[in-house]
Amino acid sequence: MECRFKEKLLLYFYGELDEVGKAPVSEHLNSCKDCRNDLEALKKISDYFEETTASPPDLALENVLNTAAAGQTGFREIIKVFRMQWKKIALGLSFAAVFVVSVNVLTHIDKPDLTSMAWETSAVSEKLDSMEYSIYKIRFDTSLSYFSDFDYTYEGIQSQKEEIEL
Repeated sequence: MECRFKEKLLLYFYGELDEVGKAPVSEHLNSCKDCRNDLEALKKISDYFEETTASPPDLALENVLNTAAAGQTGFREIIKVFRMQWKKIALGLSFAAVFVVSVNVLTHIDKPDLTSMAWETSAVSEKLDSMEYSIYKIRFDTSLSYFSDFDYTYEGIQSQKEEIEL
């Protein structure tokens, strides 16, 4: 069975309830065996943690110093290996530099300007002339097309109106 005082039991144990809230919980503990058992369990757990509170060992400082010293020797070994292999590293970097320079030179060799050559050919200029003529022709044809829609006279409209009214 769920007890509605279970939530307040922890506050009661740590003394965080005021006098108004503490009185109903105390009365309930007299009548509810489950809540009393839970309170006893909280007391046992609290006592256990108070007894087994670990203090830092005396060797903690010595362990920290040993770890720091080991880290320094590891750094010295890295420097030693780097000194032994600096020739290989320098050779690799020089090859990379030569490669980058050669690619840069090859991409910037003087190439003929293809755009100027394309515009100078007669075939291209003939096609451009024909396209320009086509554009002007389409523009002229579309400018005259609206006149054909308004080919009505006033007399014709009046005669159509009279026919419809009859």
